[in-house]
Amino acid sequence: MNESIGYTVTLNIMIVFIVIIFFFITGTFIYFKENKTNNIITDAIERHEGYNELAKKEIENKITSIGYNKNKITCDKSVNEKSGSVCSLDKDGNKGSEGYCIYLCDTSDANGEPYYYYKIKTNAQLNIPIIKDIVNVPIYTNTIRFYDFEKKFG
Repeated sequence: MNESIGYTVTLNIMIVFIVIIFFFITGTFIYFKENKTNNIITDAIERHEGYNELAKKEIENKITSIGYNKNKITCDKSVNEKSGSVCSLDKDGNKGSEGYCIYLCDTSDANGEPYYYYKIKTNAQLNIPIIKDIVNVPIYTNTIRFYDFEKKFG
């Protein structure tokens, strides 16, 4: 019973371990880039108090400067929130052709004051040329709440 593990078994274990670590590190970098993209979009919407032409220009300039892969993604017509509210695709928002989706969510607080916020969706994608999309995971972020003066004061 003094036999040792063979060289090929040890080499196979090392190769599997290296592949697992490689995919873990790659996934971390992809998630970081998508999260950074979501933060850029969220900051632009909050800075310009809504998804308007100024926000669109800023988003376009910044996400192209970081090298965001603007693959077309599928945008659902609506997204359900944990609170039970439904977020619908923004009328000015793109339909996924720019690589992100923007949803408009209407809410109100306990006093009945009207608020809204935006929900941003991007996809974390791992594209390998021969295999195509291996990973395609949606990542959502929310903006701060904005007071809706038009609903309140008409």
